[in-house]
Amino acid sequence: MVERYWEALKGVKDPEIPVLNIVEMGMVLGVEAEGEKVRVRFRPTFSGCPALRLIREEIEKALREAGAKEVEVVEARTPWSTEDMAEEARRKLLGCVLALSLHHI
Repeated sequence: MVERYWEALKGVKDPEIPVLNIVEMGMVLGVEAEGEKVRVRFRPTFSGCPALRLIREEIEKALREAGAKEVEVVEARTPWSTEDMAEEARRKLLGCVLALSLHHI
């Protein structure tokens, strides 16, 4: 059951880097489900992130669409680092940088 919530969170994009989702960015620290209640431990890429409210709303929306009746998003205070990104996210970013570089040649 928790797997479907993880999958749903993969549909939540980082508004500042929309080619990446919050799971591959390493922003989701954990997902717990108890009945129809889902709790997500989440950390923004930096404190004071202007997209934080939007990301929280998108998390809630994605989880409700996946079947959760109650959603709790807990913001972790552990700092995010680029080291937390999945390898796939790094490849996507590299591809974007290369595409932009080639576009300007």
